[in-house]
Amino acid sequence: MVWAYWTGDGTGSGSVTAGTVSGLTLSASATGLVPGASQTINVTGTNGNATTSIAVSHLSLSSFTSGVTACDNLATGAKATATAADPSGAPVVVAPNGGTATVGTVTISFPNSATVDQSACKGVTWTFSLSAS
Repeated sequence: MVWAYWTGDGTGSGSVTAGTVSGLTLSASATGLVPGASQTINVTGTNGNATTSIAVSHLSLSSFTSGVTACDNLATGAKATATAADPSGAPVVVAPNGGTATVGTVTISFPNSATVDQSACKGVTWTFSLSAS
């Protein structure tokens, strides 16, 4: 048996493009908010990426509204407010391929006012925008 081969020199180039993360979907909901009450609700992150986990260290709330002008324009101390809190034990890792985890909380407070009529807020649904990093 005989083997033969050529040797030689050469140059070349190559490239690799990193993949992208499909993103993290955040969700939270609660019902039954009335004047004089507050609720702390968990925010769930769902990982839409097929193969890469997502780590979450910080949760931000960028808007909070009822969509009803008379409710949103109540005086400070009479209108509902919301605050976001970072995940406990941050960072929280959300597994890929539809994995879920609690990535923080939102506390919604609706003070009871003896001097401001809060009837404009009856039956409203407050919405808020969140982002995670």
